[in-house]
Amino acid sequence: MGARRSRRLSRRSAVFVLLLGISVCGLLVPSQHSGWLMNLVQVGVPFQDVANRIGDSVEGALAGPPAPAVSVEEHQGVVRQKEAFEHLAHALAQRVEVLERRNRELTAIRRLGLDGRGQLIRARVISEDLISWRESRLVDAGSLGGVRRGAAVVSNHFTVDVGRDKGVQDGLRVLSSETLVGAVWHTGTHTSRVQLLTDPSTEMVVTIGRHRDGELVPLGKDFWMVGVGNGWLEVRDVGHKYVKEGDVRVGDVVLTVGDEAVLPVPVVIGAIRKIRQDPDNGLLYILDVEPAVAPSGLRHVYIVNTHVEASE
Repeated sequence: MGARRSRRLSRRSAVFVLLLGISVCGLLVPSQHSGWLMNLVQVGVPFQDVANRIGDSVEGALAGPPAPAVSVEEHQGVVRQKEAFEHLAHALAQRVEVLERRNRELTAIRRLGLDGRGQLIRARVISEDLISWRESRLVDAGSLGGVRRGAAVVSNHFTVDVGRDKGVQDGLRVLSSETLVGAVWHTGTHTSRVQLLTDPSTEMVVTIGRHRDGELVPLGKDFWMVGVGNGWLEVRDVGHKYVKEGDVRVGDVVLTVGDEAVLPVPVVIGAIRKIRQDPDNGLLYILDVEPAVAPSGLRHVYIVNTHVEASE
């Protein structure tokens, strides 16, 4: 038994010594004489590469991708960021719906032609004037939407849901049912500054009318109106005879004088709330006029564009 084991060890030792000798000879023999051996070995390289690739694939499939080395805080941050993007996507989707709905409303309103002489541009009041002694409003419609400097601005208070089959079908009727509140003083591409009639710099010619038997009867006389701030207007230099003869009374309506270039139809401004004698001239009177829509109540307005034809 021991002899057999001894012979096996001797054989293994002999093989090892033989291989070691061949290796030493390979190192000592010049490369020009041993190159053919290297070429012979390279024949098996492709097979070995394929075997290595297969082994790596099997190992990757069994082990799976390596776990990312991130901390708990980083993981929570990624989760919060994912939720934030989801919230943003929902909010943007809702915003798109709101914009599409508003676009449909604006399209309907802009189809309300002003007797072929223009259109009404709906705008939302964004902010008041930062200067206390000035009365103006910033609206969200500008030159890109067809707004021009000097354009008349009327309320959007009495024709709610215009363009939604509520019985008002033409722009002139819409314009006539609203009241003049100001004019475009400055335009930007997306916003405009509207100077209200109550601003102290306002000066314009107006007329006065009275409701009688269901109709508005005009006085047939033009007067001079100015803005005095704090939401009020004044009609000045009213002759003594108009007050004494009762042609002008508290409650009478103040209207614009027809000006086709700015307003195709006369529009109401407000009503006379007080009549007082001019302190500088006893033969003249001052009429305190309250706007039909208080400046503080303006939320939406129409900008009257008389420079283009209404779209079909």
